[in-house]
Amino acid sequence: RRACGAAAAGLAGSAAARILGAARLGHLEGEASEDPAKPRPPGIGLYMAVKSVEDLQKRFPPALVRTDNPRLVMPYLSADEVSKGGEGEAIAYAATGTVQTVLVRPPDGIPSDAHPCVLISSSLEGEAAEEAAAQLWAALEASGQVVIKRSGDGRPVSARLPSGRGRWSGAVSAARGAPLFGQTVSLQAPGPGQRSALLSLGFVPCEVDAWQAGECVRECGFCKFMKGGPCRDEFVAWEACVDRSRDRKEDFVEVCGRHTLALKACTDEHPEYYGELMGDGREEEGEAPGEGEEDGIETRESAAAH
Repeated sequence: RRACGAAAAGLAGSAAARILGAARLGHLEGEASEDPAKPRPPGIGLYMAVKSVEDLQKRFPPALVRTDNPRLVMPYLSADEVSKGGEGEAIAYAATGTVQTVLVRPPDGIPSDAHPCVLISSSLEGEAAEEAAAQLWAALEASGQVVIKRSGDGRPVSARLPSGRGRWSGAVSAARGAPLFGQTVSLQAPGPGQRSALLSLGFVPCEVDAWQAGECVRECGFCKFMKGGPCRDEFVAWEACVDRSRDRKEDFVEVCGRHTLALKACTDEHPEYYGELMGDGREEEGEAPGEGEEDGIETRESAAAH
């Protein structure tokens, strides 16, 4: 974030400057800076690129509650498992009264689940909707309503309907697919003479808590630390003020003084979280602000350059 790099300039006073000093020295970048009470994000997800979301919703208009920030529904990945995204393909489409979803051939080099899919819309919410989509594809394959061709490692490569046609709609009998009994299912897959995919889809890897409105917005350790404590609201207000001031080419040190003081007052009130960054109390012992802090304080120019 832009405001994070300007922290030294915006947070006035030597005690506040020590916050940035700790961030600069890397204190906030490692595991020690994380709030132990705050659960770690589950990992990295593969989110659909904005253009692919538009293409998918144009091809299959959402009939239920549209999914925000659609991702490839499968277990989250680690940084070692995915370093970049890539292009996958929607190889089949299915819809019930509960979910709309496409089965996906994942980008090359990405570990795959048995039924990786993207949720288009659903009457369910959150993980329940994603689970319903994955279970739908598992049931359709088990019932024989969809035939999935797989690579040697089990990744879906293409899909077709048993009839060989491109579309089918009807109820699945209990004998052929108990999980779908009583539901009407609409299916689409490439038909005779068509390419092996319905649609190309682009995917972007991103930490779960960093994907915002079609963009992966990663925050620095300093910002994560500040927002992880009891002064989150004060920090967010200060950060927004700094961003606005910089956009307007204003002196954010002066414009955001009220927010800076509010943030400093809050951090002073919560030494149990921020106290380690407040120094050793030399100001109260009479040491002039800034003395002995050469290693911890950045100038306004150097901070803004980060």
